[in-house]
Amino acid sequence: MEHLQAAFAKGHGAILIGGHFTTIEIATRILGTVVPMNVVYRPTKNALLSHIMHNGIGRHGNPIRHDDIRSMIRALKRNEAVWYAPDQSYRNKGAAMVNFFGIPAATTTATSRLARISGAAVLTYFPERLPGGRGYRVVIGPAFENFPSADAIQDVERFHALLQAQILRVPEQYCGCIGASRD
Repeated sequence: MEHLQAAFAKGHGAILIGGHFTTIEIATRILGTVVPMNVVYRPTKNALLSHIMHNGIGRHGNPIRHDDIRSMIRALKRNEAVWYAPDQSYRNKGAAMVNFFGIPAATTTATSRLARISGAAVLTYFPERLPGGRGYRVVIGPAFENFPSADAIQDVERFHALLQAQILRVPEQYCGCIGASRD
């Protein structure tokens, strides 16, 4: 929590980025009990499933659609946390091919833009299930230094390196979607 509190002390909010691990729902619940939490989500084509997802997020945080940049910036201006997992396949404006485990993958560069616009600190948020049903460990990394840089692809590569390290720590808990469509 000390890294998150340090980010909040600067008054520009915190962008928490992670991955699509099997702990994704519990992750928002854990942090949403201690700080105002805004969770970025991408609705599915199935209206019922999207409704269930929206309501589930709403129990422990404020759901924000992935394309609602204004709401993300407003939350950061209120000095709140905005959490999302940028490890999905993005093929539209703002996407770039960036290596992920040595394979070029369509990846969003939005984190750099959002940090530049808001002045928010960017931190990793990696929860993991402990063996033997002993609970969960949540690690909030320190704010990225010199972020965003002048090169959004280099910024994504920095995040990918941290995400890859976490995946290698707990590969059985990763269900990520880089390079695959989520629809």
